[in-house]
Amino acid sequence: TASPMTEQVFHEAWQDLYDLLGSGIVLDRVVFFMGGYSAKYGYSQVYDDNMETIRRWTRDAGFEVRTDFEKVAEWRLSADNLHWDVEMNRDLADYWCRLLLNARQDPVDIGPPPPAPAPPIFTPPVYVATPRLDAPSPVAATSVSGEGN
Repeated sequence: TASPMTEQVFHEAWQDLYDLLGSGIVLDRVVFFMGGYSAKYGYSQVYDDNMETIRRWTRDAGFEVRTDFEKVAEWRLSADNLHWDVEMNRDLADYWCRLLLNARQDPVDIGPPPPAPAPPIFTPPVYVATPRLDAPSPVAATSVSGEGN
């Protein structure tokens, strides 16, 4: 996200979604999960500003919004730095089960996203040499003779 969104255009699109969801087509509960933040994805502050605007619109429309920034910080991204790593699938499934099957939660997680994590410390690779089983012994073969004794 390089620039602020055109709020009027995007607000109208979001409002269409809110109207649809508020029409009774959804029978139980609507939860918006909007936990992304710029530091997690390497985006600029504009991303956080745009997301906060959309979160505000969604809450003002009467819908539950979850950010759960601390939880999102725990979820490792895949190599593309956009999607969750498959190793996170169990934790993500557990999160959604708790979220959707429990009573409406108070939005205690409203606030700024966490800061960017410290860059990883470079650790040089460790190489371990293992001897080949079919390789000759590194000890030189010697012969013992009785000469010279």
